[in-house]
Amino acid sequence: MQCVSSTNELGGNDRYLSMTHPCLTQTSSPQAFLAGSLRFAERAKKIENKAVVNRDPKAAKLAAMMEENAALRLKVHFCL
Repeated sequence: MQCVSSTNELGGNDRYLSMTHPCLTQTSSPQAFLAGSLRFAERAKKIENKAVVNRDPKAAKLAAMMEENAALRLKVHFCL
């Protein structure tokens, strides 16, 4: 069975498929294996992530400078 080590591994539009095989486990009965698999699936459904936008600091600085430049151009244009 696949395990998710951190809640941030799934997110956005990700889908997670867990394929299990009872022959690979050390449980005493298939019912115990099934119950464990279903508990895992229920926990996996409840995973919630917080979206974080990855921003390049240089790109953010450039955008701020371009915005400032545009504002200053408007100021100069209306002063003339």
